[in-house]
Order: sequence, then C-alpha cells, then structure tokens
Amino acid sequence: MRSPAALIYSHFDVVRDFQALLAFRKKVEEADRAGEDVSEAALRAELSVPGHNASQDRWVVRLHDNPQLVGYGVIFKAPGETRADIYIAVRPEWRRLGIGRDLLVHLLERARQLKVREVGAYVAVQNAGATAFLSKFGFEPVAGYMRMRASAEQSFPPPKVPKGFVIRSYAKVERLEVLTEAFNRSFEGLWGHNQITQESVAALLPKLQPEGIFLLFARDKSIAGMCRATLDEHLSRLSGQPTGLIDAPGVVPEYREAGLHQPLLLKAISWLLTQKPVNIALESWGDSAATLQRYRDLGFSVENEEIAYRRKLV
Repeated sequence: MRSPAALIYSHFDVVRDFQALLAFRKKVEEADRAGEDVSEAALRAELSVPGHNASQDRWVVRLHDNPQLVGYGVIFKAPGETRADIYIAVRPEWRRLGIGRDLLVHLLERARQLKVREVGAYVAVQNAGATAFLSKFGFEPVAGYMRMRASAEQSFPPPKVPKGFVIRSYAKVERLEVLTEAFNRSFEGLWGHNQITQESVAALLPKLQPEGIFLLFARDKSIAGMCRATLDEHLSRLSGQPTGLIDAPGVVPEYREAGLHQPLLLKAISWLLTQKPVNIALESWGDSAATLQRYRDLGFSVENEEIAYRRKLV
C-alpha cells in the first residue's frame, strides 16, 4: 500500500544515494520518455557543475524499508546569478500523493537560502500533469525550449555572411576572454542562458571541440555572436545513428535583427557535416518565433518542445 507516512525525505548523499539515484532516473525516463540523458556520465557531470552543492541542493525520497528512491528534487544556481532552475521527479506509481509538493517546499527553502529572486522549471508541452502542478504553485510560462532535427543528407546552402562580418573557429582564435564574452553577450537577456565566468569557461573548454565553436565578429572586431556544434554521444546512442548537435546561434542584442542567425548556423552545419552525422539536432533556448522560422526554412522540424516556467520569490 502506498502511504506518504512511510516516506523518508533527506538531503542527497553521494556515497549512499548515487547508485539509487542513477536507477531512479532511468526508471522515470522509461516511463516519461522525455529524452533525458540518464547515463552515469551525465549524472557525474551534473554533480560537478560550478557552484552546485550536491549535498545541499538535492533532496531524495525513499521508503523506510527500501533503499530505492521514489522521489527526487534538485536546484541549480549558477555563480553570480539571482535565478535558479529546479527539477522534480516522482516514480509513476507514487505520483499524486503530495511528494512533488513536499520536494518543492524543500527546494524553495534552499532557493531562499541562496538568495534567489526567481526559480524556473522546464516542462514538455505534452506533460499536462506537470503543467498543472507548476500552475497550482504560482509558476507562469515565460519562454520555450525546442529541439529540432534535420537529415544530414539534405542539401544546405553555403553560409552568406553580411559584408563587414566574419566567422572564425575558436581553434583559430584561442583567447579565453573572447570566448567568455561570446557566451555572455551572444545570449544576453534570453531565458535559459546564464552569465558565465572565465574560470567556468576554462573548466568547460576541455569538454568542447574548439573546431566546432564558431565566433562571429562585427566590423569593429567586437563579438557579434557564436554557435557551437559537436557529434553528440548521448543523442547518437538514443537514435542508434551518428547524430550531430548544434547549440542554436546566439547574436548580441544590437545585431539580433541583422539576419545573422542563419549564416552562423550554416557555418556550424558545414563543419558538422565533415564529422559524418546521419542526423542533425538543433537546440534552441528562448529564441524568437522569427528566428525559429528561419531554422524551419532550412529544413529543421520540431522533435521536442518544452515550456519554461518562472516563479518570483521576491
């Protein structure tokens, strides 16, 4: 019999809970088919995110007499940010018993300890239960995430960069301060993107392919945008075919209406095709409807869509 009284809520302990959390994430993904990376490598990467305190920022729920987890919640706050993202999951057979509500209470309390001004969460558009849950507790929709897909066998036009602008691979630039500025300025003001320190970029760089990072420079040699591409292990494993992944182009605010997203994307695609993918996935966070239409015009279709929700705390 399912009884909330038989549950234990506790902070995550990496020694005690790692394997149980790994199994829990796989079980939830089997039920929800959200496309989440539930591998051991992905979990270990999450635990090492800059600014993340795994023992304080994560909660787990288990039965008194069973080491398996029935619920889990986590909060991520980037250094220097005043907003944070949360994620809550409950095993299907234990849903609608108030576990999600209790986890939310713990995460909001942690958010206040971290002096967070607003918290956000992402929900798949087809997940009516999660949408109702967030709405019930004061979250409002603010933006969207979209993963699109195109066949690598289709024909793509060559990138046409407007006069005065130039695109260079980071492998030819190799200046950490320039890459940091590109990350921060290109996605400035867009939901789903946080400001990042040069130290964090340095820690991230070994996991990236410099040849697949493209920086857009304006006439005055200032940063105007960026785009990243890679042959993605997780998506390739899910599809059973080599799959490229492009983090949708970002353009600095003063040039966002200059038609620069498409040439940046095409430059990334032209490099990615040399890596021999079968499919190309494109992830977009907070882009405008006009920008998304430009991607559709190139042959990309929507594969997965989520809505970003926000709740202000102050």
